[in-house]
Amino acid sequence: MTTIKHTIILLSNSSLNIGTHLPFNKSLYKTINFAISTGMYSFQFFLGNPQSFNRSSLNEDDIKMSLTIIDRYPMCIFTHAPYVYNLAKDIKDNIQSLEKELNHVALFGKGVVLHPGSNQNKIQGILNIAKNISKINFQTNSKLILENMSGQGNMIGSTLQELRDIRNNIEEEKRKYIGFCIDTAHIWGMGLYDLSDEKQIDIMFQDIDDILGIENISLFHVNDSKALFKSKLDRHELLGEGNIWNKNGEALRYLLKCINSKKIPIILETDPSDIRKFLY
Repeated sequence: MTTIKHTIILLSNSSLNIGTHLPFNKSLYKTINFAISTGMYSFQFFLGNPQSFNRSSLNEDDIKMSLTIIDRYPMCIFTHAPYVYNLAKDIKDNIQSLEKELNHVALFGKGVVLHPGSNQNKIQGILNIAKNISKINFQTNSKLILENMSGQGNMIGSTLQELRDIRNNIEEEKRKYIGFCIDTAHIWGMGLYDLSDEKQIDIMFQDIDDILGIENISLFHVNDSKALFKSKLDRHELLGEGNIWNKNGEALRYLLKCINSKKIPIILETDPSDIRKFLY
């Protein structure tokens, strides 16, 4: 059997649009430079404390300097919205803070990844999320990226159908600002698809296209998982060291090739050192 180590090294020639979640390095310019120096083509970061509604503002000079680098070295940059947002409930602070971040990131990045929210009443929660998103004043190039969840507690968005229903209930003229993020550890925890099986990976991509539209997938979060299949737990692990791919590196390689063939950016949300597995 091909080992995980050898499988991942083989991917270094495949020009994957890949990167990791990074700590914010005091400025966007410095963070971009770090990403480039470590061989990344994408990265994600928190624009402020992930447990706070307060978001940092990047100064104009920092953004201008950053855009000159992005022009020379195209980079897919995403931010992740803080975990305290819950659009499944009618909380005004959520909308004001999220709108500020969305329109700020639109100046340099590809979008803001959001956990949709939590509500004991799934149907009402979906309607609340759609209603709250419809209140946002999106600017040109803004993109709100809804992430699938692992099914833990009352989280909404744990199935592709729930993500679709959120988008379908948003005001029609604002749906163009909505994308989706597929997280492999969440798919595994929810038990939707066994990603250690290539046939299941094919089924997943067909379902994504049928239900969400592959053109609406903004990025993949590729994470292994400490959790068991169908556990409904969200526990990220380094690639090849968790329960998804520790016995079948070929399935991981196949998944990455499928994502790459559709030109979808990939973000690893484990330790940033995980990216070294893709470099010589």
